[in-house]
Amino acid sequence: MGSQTEMPAAVEAYPLPSSAQIFAGGARGTGCIPTVRLAPCSNLPDRSATMTERRRQESYHKDSRKGPAMPITSRLLVQTIKDVTVATFTDASVIDSQHIEHIRRELSEMVDKQNRKRLILDMTKIHHFSSSALGILIPLRERIKALKGDLILCGLRPEICKVFKITKLEKHFTFRADESDALAALNVFVD
Repeated sequence: MGSQTEMPAAVEAYPLPSSAQIFAGGARGTGCIPTVRLAPCSNLPDRSATMTERRRQESYHKDSRKGPAMPITSRLLVQTIKDVTVATFTDASVIDSQHIEHIRRELSEMVDKQNRKRLILDMTKIHHFSSSALGILIPLRERIKALKGDLILCGLRPEICKVFKITKLEKHFTFRADESDALAALNVFVD
């Protein structure tokens, strides 16, 4: 063979067996699979503190066994226009289970604790919306309906509308093109 190339310090390589050794069962390990052993990478930067801090900032829990409740960044931009609450999704993707749970808590608090019964959900920024995320909208719609309130979804992209059609939920929600159309549907006009 020609000159050997230098391997990174974190990788130890063993010579690969010849095909005769493999078929004869003489290769290292099981006799069929060449073995490469990776050594610990001591020369890589320690990112555990960064990841721990990020998890701490992004997590929210009230379980006393895990420690005190810690706030996280809101996934909704909330504004009130007259007696209507407009909650705009700030992320392009609503598919992660923790993300969905956080949104569920925020919306539940708005309706149950803050008594906001006229609600517009602006979904303009959303590109990906899982069917499991629908699980937060269905009970929300039921609670608002029980309060004799209104829930309007607006700004949905065609691919998001498709999720509602596939699940046959489009007949259970009110949709409008954008926030101004949704406000007009609730007889709220902004000067």
